[in-house]
Amino acid sequence: MIGKAGEIKYSNLLIIKNTQARIQLSVSPNPASSNIQVRFYSETETVADLRMLDNTGKIVLVQKQKVVKGNNVISLSNLARFSNGSYFIQVQINNNLHTQKIVLFN
Repeated sequence: MIGKAGEIKYSNLLIIKNTQARIQLSVSPNPASSNIQVRFYSETETVADLRMLDNTGKIVLVQKQKVVKGNNVISLSNLARFSNGSYFIQVQINNNLHTQKIVLFN
C-alpha cells in the first residue's frame, strides 16, 4: 500500500492450502428407476455413512458401508418403493460430506 506521503507498506502473506478430499461422488444411472450405483474414492479404509434424503431434507434411507482405500462402488436397490421425484445421495467419510442430486421415476 502506498500512503498519501508516498510511504510504502507491505502486508503479511498468508498461505492457504486446499486440503479437499478426493471423494468425487458420482451416481448412475441418473435419472433412475429402482437401482443406482454410488461411486467414490476414499483416502483410507474406513466406514462410510450413506444417506438418501427427499427434497424436503427428510432422511429416507441410511446405510453404513465398509470402504477400501481407493475406488469404491455401493449399489442401492429396491428404490422403486420411493415416490417419483428428486432426492439427494450423501456420502460421509470421516468429516467429509459429499452430496449428489438424483431423480427417481417408476
